[in-house]
Amino acid sequence: MNNDKKKEELLKKLENKEFDFIDFGAGTGASINWCKDAFGLSKGLGIDKSNKKIENSNVKDMILADIFSLEIPEKCVKFSSMIHFLEHLSNFHKVEKMIKRASLASCDFLFIQHPNFEDIDYLSRLNLKLSWTDWSGHPNMLHLKDFRYIFKKLNLNNYTVIPREQIFDSSYKSIIPINAPCDTVFYDANLMEKKKYIIFNKPIWKHFDIFVSLDKNITKEKWDRIINASKLSPTYKAQQKESFLKKTLSKLKS
Repeated sequence: MNNDKKKEELLKKLENKEFDFIDFGAGTGASINWCKDAFGLSKGLGIDKSNKKIENSNVKDMILADIFSLEIPEKCVKFSSMIHFLEHLSNFHKVEKMIKRASLASCDFLFIQHPNFEDIDYLSRLNLKLSWTDWSGHPNMLHLKDFRYIFKKLNLNNYTVIPREQIFDSSYKSIIPINAPCDTVFYDANLMEKKKYIIFNKPIWKHFDIFVSLDKNITKEKWDRIINASKLSPTYKAQQKESFLKKTLSKLKS
């Protein structure tokens, strides 16, 4: 089936409300599977502009398109997800536009997972940086205050921000020397200067889960189920186990 025909069929299904959620910037589809796992839903539609990523996907329902060029029906899904996606958009205006489009398409909530860009100054004083804060593919390093500004402007006033996966010390693989080359992913002792072992005196997080409620009549019980749903997933439990082991190791080294 050619791309135009597939896109037409999937958009028709979307209009008929046959999907539970849309995953914007779905890449190879891993984020769709994450949402299915976390929120217990089976029908997700992915949208991405990379033909290579979609060709390498094992997810069937994927649309190859520029997200901003698609006509997406209003209130056609329960929620929309944007997982490690918004930082790749070229400017602040596009982020605002994307969040607005996602909110119009969704009935219940938005789910945003966003890397931590909050601690650039703190780590720089230690001659360190989080690797992803110096990637050419991250032109839009939004802080939480930027999200608060957008939410206020769009009248999205009910939201919850949850920090995830604490980094306790400088031994973490994505903590790299401040002079490491741009687009470095992980620390390599053979290529970079030696890192001093430092236990951080403030919480440093890998990313933030941001939930935005779109249902004005949502009950506290339902909202709590939504924001805690990902804690029940095998992925989250594995992350928590890893975090506990790292915290214990940091205490032993101190």
